Amino acid sequence: MAEPLAFRVVRGGLFVAASSYFNILFGFLANLVLTRILAPEDFGIFALAGFVAIAFLSYNAGRLSPGNQR
Repeated sequence: MAEPLAFRVVRGGLFVAASSYFNILFGFLANLVLTRILAPEDFGIFALAGFVAIAFLSYNAGRLSPGNQR
């Protein structure tokens, strides 16, 4: 017999939450490694490039587009 819908929903939600926390933890650990490897000037360039990339992706996803202003 198939699993109940509520069980599948909870299991899926836990999977999404766990993957989100894993991504945050992995990003934090990668950031710590890069701070040790890169010189301060290089890390600043890397941080600026990351900011520009996130801003570009957010704009393309429609979160920052002018049509969504209230």
